[in-house]
Amino acid sequence: MLNKITKAAAIVAATLMAQQTMAATPEFASAVQEMGESAVKGYMQPFATGLGVGMNSQWAYSSKAQSFLGLPVGASIYIGYPVVLVNKDMKTFSFQGTLPAASLIEGLGLPAGMSIDSIASAVSLLTGGAKTYDSLGTLHINVEDVPTIYGSDKQKKITVATLLAGSDLLNLVNDYDSLATALNPGLILAGQTPMTLIAPGLNDSVALPFRGFDLPIAPTLPPVGINLAFTSIPVLNNITIGARYVPTLVNDELGSIGMFGFTLQHEITQHIPVLGKAPFLHFGVLYGYNSFTLEAKDVVTIESKNQVGMVTASVDVKFLVGLGLYCGVGYEQSTLTVDVQSQTFAQNSGPDLVTPAFDVSIDGKNVMRSQVGARFSFAAFDLYTDINFGSTTTYNAGLAIGLNGL
Repeated sequence: MLNKITKAAAIVAATLMAQQTMAATPEFASAVQEMGESAVKGYMQPFATGLGVGMNSQWAYSSKAQSFLGLPVGASIYIGYPVVLVNKDMKTFSFQGTLPAASLIEGLGLPAGMSIDSIASAVSLLTGGAKTYDSLGTLHINVEDVPTIYGSDKQKKITVATLLAGSDLLNLVNDYDSLATALNPGLILAGQTPMTLIAPGLNDSVALPFRGFDLPIAPTLPPVGINLAFTSIPVLNNITIGARYVPTLVNDELGSIGMFGFTLQHEITQHIPVLGKAPFLHFGVLYGYNSFTLEAKDVVTIESKNQVGMVTASVDVKFLVGLGLYCGVGYEQSTLTVDVQSQTFAQNSGPDLVTPAFDVSIDGKNVMRSQVGARFSFAAFDLYTDINFGSTTTYNAGLAIGLNGL
């Protein structure tokens, strides 16, 4: 029975996440391909942080080792939802690094029929191979207030002069225009079509390939899990083990998502002098780990790994109904791995430009975490809600069902 309920709850939770994530997959996938390896870290770090904060939530709503009617074990399943607030610092970042030129060429406004390769070939031919360019594939930029994945959905623009400053691409344009200026009088006298100057026709500005989704709340995966507590069994006394699982949901056109996690909790009330003897007061420690995988088909695969360790305390009272207050403090960590496949951009002429495939590992800004919350229990049902403070603020609410004696 518990297994059937857990599976149904997992499907509901996965569907909620899928609706949020898959709807944005095409735009997101295109963005990470266009910005390249150097920029993805800053763009995605708030995602690593927000996803980790949400998935590290709701591991426990009491420090008491749960049991039912004096039995040596207790069990419950739960489903909840974390609301992770996106703060101001998660909206923008400062970027200093390289971007793939392929993703910016269209915005430069090259003359019709021209491509980077055709221009470079013309310069090489006219100079007898004297001019060579080593870094036409990348552009180095330094810009503030670039939108992250949670930031503005309006792309930030910079001037073409700023974008091309000091680059081999600017050298190529200047060399071509210098040759054209020198050769055009002779071409005109001979009745031939003069060479088109490039620089005068370039756009004033170009949009950088950073575009967010303007989100006030960070998408995360609703926790769905099962806990099994042991209260009077040798070796396992006052230990709770738990697992979270969301079955992998596959969309043939967009990709897939899935999640797995586990927790180990131990009530330590009996080991604490004085306070451990106070009625209704319980203390515990816990460790939780979870991983989440998202695949945007043929574009990008993301894996999030998160862990948290906490010292907890709760006041648990029961008279017909159960009431509880709980709190905790601890340390959390999140890591995001992003594996991006290459993308091809068609040019006006010449061969297509290709952004390289790459993979990066991004650490979230997750360190200290604290929480306070409350619980109401009736029969086999527990309702709980709490607020967590850390790198950002998270509000949680959930429902647990089972034989837990709370």
